[in-house]
Parts: sequence; C-alpha cells; structure tokens
Amino acid sequence: MPNFPTIDDFFSPKVPPTEECTRAHLYQKQIEPGDGFIVALQARVGDQVVSNASFHHHSISSLKLGMKKVSITGRVVNLWESNQTKASREGNNVRLFQLAIKDDTGIIEVDNFSTRIRGCCRIWLSNHFQSIPVLAKMNIHKICTIYINFVAGLEPVGFSKSNATVPLFISISGEDLNSQLVVHEDTDENLTLYKSLLKNRDGSVIFQLMPLRAFSNAELDTAGLQTLLCIKFIGARKKVPLKNGGTAEKVEVGVFDETTHGILILWGALAACAANWEPGNTILLLTSPNVKFWGSTPQFTITHKSLVEVDPNMRDAGWLREYASRSLGRSSLQQEFPKDFFDWEARLSTSTKTLFRLADIDQYSRQFPKETHVGFLSVLLVDVKLTTLYKRRMLLSGVCCGDIVFSNSPSTPCKRCEKVDVTFRLNPRILGTVTDETGCINGGNLLISDKAWKKLFGRPAEELVNTEIDSLQEIEHRMLFTRITLLFGWSSEIGKLAIWDIMA
Repeated sequence: MPNFPTIDDFFSPKVPPTEECTRAHLYQKQIEPGDGFIVALQARVGDQVVSNASFHHHSISSLKLGMKKVSITGRVVNLWESNQTKASREGNNVRLFQLAIKDDTGIIEVDNFSTRIRGCCRIWLSNHFQSIPVLAKMNIHKICTIYINFVAGLEPVGFSKSNATVPLFISISGEDLNSQLVVHEDTDENLTLYKSLLKNRDGSVIFQLMPLRAFSNAELDTAGLQTLLCIKFIGARKKVPLKNGGTAEKVEVGVFDETTHGILILWGALAACAANWEPGNTILLLTSPNVKFWGSTPQFTITHKSLVEVDPNMRDAGWLREYASRSLGRSSLQQEFPKDFFDWEARLSTSTKTLFRLADIDQYSRQFPKETHVGFLSVLLVDVKLTTLYKRRMLLSGVCCGDIVFSNSPSTPCKRCEKVDVTFRLNPRILGTVTDETGCINGGNLLISDKAWKKLFGRPAEELVNTEIDSLQEIEHRMLFTRITLLFGWSSEIGKLAIWDIMA
C-alpha cells in the first residue's frame, strides 16, 4: 500500500525552544481530538510565536489611512473604559479600554484593548513577555509599542471629539493574534523619551500653556489649552456608588502652581495611576481638562479629549518643581534623620571637642554654605510642650500621602489612604524654644534622633506615649530651664540642625 504524505510533511521542521521565555503559552490553542490534525502538528501549533519582523515602525504623524503591518511607540497620555464589552471564553463580559498614545510627533487613539489576557492575548511586558492580569501595569506615563495590521480613519465627527492630532485610529482585535501591545519597563534609558511638547511644522507649539489662575474664568473653553501643575497631596481611593447600581473608583489629587491651587479628580482606570506620583515632586501637564468650580477652587476632571503628561521635558516643569520645594518646604516632621550622612564617631573620638554657639552656626552656614559642620552645642530648654501635645493627640508625627499625620498611638492609620504602617516618631515640636547666650531656635526646626529622645526623657518613645498625663507633666516641669549639651551636625543639603546625641 503506498505511503501517502500527511499534512505534517508540508510544514518546516520544529525549531528547538530558546532560553528566552516565548509567548506561545499565551497563544496556546486547545485542539479537540479528531479535528483532522495529527499529534505532531498539534504540538507545533502551540509553539508558534507571532513574528514582528514584518511590521514597519512609523511615527504617529507619518501614519496614513490604509497602512498595514505597522508598529508605533509612545507614552500613554490618557486611559478610559470603553462603553463596549467583550464576551470571554468563559461566558463572562470582559471590560474593554481605550487609550491615547503620544510620541514626539503626534497623538493617536487605541481602541478596545482588554486587560483580560485569556481570550484577548495582546498585552506583554517587554523584558520577560509575562502577561499582565491587572490594569495597574497599564497606566499613565508607560511607554508602549503597538503592533497592528491596519490603520483606520476617523470620521470628522469622531475626530472632533477625540484627543488625537491625526484623523486616524488603531484597534487591537482579540481575534487577530498579530495585533499586540508591549508595555516597556521604566529604565534610565527611556526616562526622557516621548516627553517633548508637540509642535507644528513651523515650530510653534500646538497647545497654549496658561497658568492655573486663568482657569478662574468660568466661561473659558479649555479645549486646546494646557496648564502645568505640581502635586500637593494625593487622597485615598474611594468607591463611589453610581446611579445604575455599580461603583466607580475616585481619587482626589491636590494640585497647584505659582498662582493658585485646585483639585484634580480621577475616575475609574485613572484612579490607580496616582499611586505612582510623589507630592511636591511630580509635575503634571494637563491638556484640555474639564473644569468646574467648588466655590473659588477649580476642580479638574479628565475626559476623552484630555491629555495627562507626567514630568514633561520642558524648562517650566523644572522651575515649578523648584518653586514647590521652596513654597511647600520640608519641615523636620517630614524628614528622616540623616544617620549616615555625618561622621558622628569621628567627632566623638577626637581629643579636641569643638563647642559651637547658635550664632556661630548661623555665621558659618552663611560664609561656607557647602561645608559640613559637626560639633557640640550647650543650650537651655525654656519651653517644653509634652502635656499640650498629649492633649491635642500630637505626641507622634509621621508622613503619608504627602501629609503629616499626628497621633498618640503608633498604629493610627493615614486618613487618606487608610494605611496602618505609617512610620511615627516623636514630634520635634515637643521642644518649644531652645536657646543659648547668642540666639534661639524652635524645636520644630530640629531633626532629633531616637537615641537623643531616649537620652532626654530616659525612656523610648513607645513608653512615653503610654505614660499618664500626670507623669508627663512632672517630666515637663523637671526639664524646664535645664541645660543640656547636644552633639549636632549641620549641612545645607539637610537644611536642619541634626541632633544625634545628648551628652549631658
């Protein structure tokens, strides 16, 4: 009987797997027995990996209607939930999302991608090709590369309602295994990529930048306008009930510039993005935000036509960050003690002990601002506020979400994010006024180590906060007008007097 060739003979030999983890496990197809494929071919179908070699990389401005096999790379500048849903293989509805991608030439919309991998295998981490099961991996500021088979056109009505700069859009189809979205990890190499301002061909900027106070005009149309803001605080993520019976996540973010302050309200998929922002340091460039007013305070919300850029590459962003550092400042309540910054042991081991006065420190810090000074201070405690702060429940202080948290208990949660792991230290304002023969300083401007606090009160902070108020008042009276010698360190980089130990 002749030996006829099988369908398996028409395929190329199986390529042995490399050490790099392939993406085949995400594209694995469950083939039922008896469907016409032999066993050898079934194994080969599971090992197929979509090749990106046939895709041509383009900038967004160079895309044209009808292009095929195209890849683009840019940053995510908006993210919202689509009105459509997709039925998964299990029969459940999968949420579909839309995002806006920006490179240095333009902005384009990406429609209907899913965060559910099974049944919609399209999202990858660039370094190890691991699937992303949650939306947290896809947020504002991430760099993405998108591979799509076709570039579609937007109708004039749809283009007027979008935030795109080109009348085109791309879609990642769940049925098309060639379309995919790669999420790149944040590295030092791509830190400044795709952060430039968009410009016209004549070199002029597309959007007009204006200060926050200019939004105080209620009649102002913010379409095409930008405002540069710094984060002041980040509120807790809350679930708000909706009229249709569901819930939506909401986060309120305090923002400001040199003219005034406002509130940025993030809903849904954008609410998780605020967790990566740092109050006093993160700069946001908002384009075409929706603005309403609560009294005289502007409240911004992000719509489909809005753009959110994090730490844009522009000179004004650096200036605003410096302004925020000066205006907000960092009180001693928000700074960790610089334990390893000064060489304390070297000063203690020397035979010469330098005794400074407060006026000397002020003079030397002005004449030699780049030098570091370590020495001793002999001061007098003329004001101690143990009982006052105890009654106000402010013996301990910590920092969370950019705000200072006061309490008499080390297990007090943050009022914004409700975390219970806030690191508490004794409030330096316990020491009211510290003086010597040449000047005085407020205790709130001192950085005091745990070692110095224990030496001062004769007990650790955990025991002090559990002490009865009568005993605290006795300690306070005993410490008034007591002369003590401090081992201190001063540096302009720290900006505060750091007290490491109390010698006597």
